[in-house]
Amino acid sequence: MLLIRQSFDSRFVDKLRDLENKYGLEMIEADGIGPSKLDINQFARNFFKKNVVADISSDANANVDDDSVLSFEYEFSKSIQKLNAYYLFWKKIVENPKYGIKRANKLLELCINGSLKIHDAHQTTKPYCYAFSLDQLVQKGLPFIKKIKIGVPKHFSSFINHVIQFTAYASNQLAGASSFPDLFVYMDWFARKDFGENYLENDIVLTINDKNYSFKESYNLDVMNKETKDVLTVTAKQFFDDNMQETHLVDDNCL
Repeated sequence: MLLIRQSFDSRFVDKLRDLENKYGLEMIEADGIGPSKLDINQFARNFFKKNVVADISSDANANVDDDSVLSFEYEFSKSIQKLNAYYLFWKKIVENPKYGIKRANKLLELCINGSLKIHDAHQTTKPYCYAFSLDQLVQKGLPFIKKIKIGVPKHFSSFINHVIQFTAYASNQLAGASSFPDLFVYMDWFARKDFGENYLENDIVLTINDKNYSFKESYNLDVMNKETKDVLTVTAKQFFDDNMQETHLVDDNCL
């Protein structure tokens, strides 16, 4: 039988074995790094038989509710990513002369027995939440998208589409959510540019898609409305009355 090994430090592997002997295999399984999670064939059998995907996920939470093939491809790798995160965590502490292997082993044990939880441990190779300024998007477009050329937005509608496209792109590079503190500032400027100073009095319809798209790897596409996960359609006046008191926020000379 082919035995596939990871190139972890043998001291890390020995410590995990000691912890398994101390707490039992059930504790390792409960932490999401047991054989039933690491074995892709075993995981596949469990995944497609279970009615509740969160029951077999290594990262059970309210977002884990999709039993599609896309979800399977995302879920089965969580266990090895979490195990690797433990190793990187352990290795970093071992290499620190202030702490060393005894402290590293102790903290690893705390993770395994549930005393210490590393949030989203399977995504420790990514930064967490980030607040992006839209300055570069407005001034340069999306030049980092290589397959097609996406220039600067020139109208309100293209600006909204750019923000949605960038959110889908950025949120796949993050473990948490992406946000845009100056979103309303630029929305106001583009609305005034396209619809005039009195655009709030016009029946302008804004369609804002704040859904967690199924093609995304991570479930954190929060564009504007956090109360709904469906398409929200409102008039411009309703939207800005609800979200912004001061509307004339951008000096035309700044753009």
